[in-house]
Amino acid sequence: MILNYTYYKLRFSRSEHFNRGYKFAKKYFKKSKVVYIYEAATNVTSLDKIFKTLKIA
Repeated sequence: MILNYTYYKLRFSRSEHFNRGYKFAKKYFKKSKVVYIYEAATNVTSLDKIFKTLKIA
């Protein structure tokens, strides 16, 4: 959790409460994962390669 909050503070230079920063970072990482999957799918990347990259194979 501290890593997520630290990332949030370094990336956005905002002074926020820990909980708010943690929730934001969690949403940001989920969104970036979806964007990666979408881009990989539009580039005709195989599901196996996507699964391996996301470490869910």
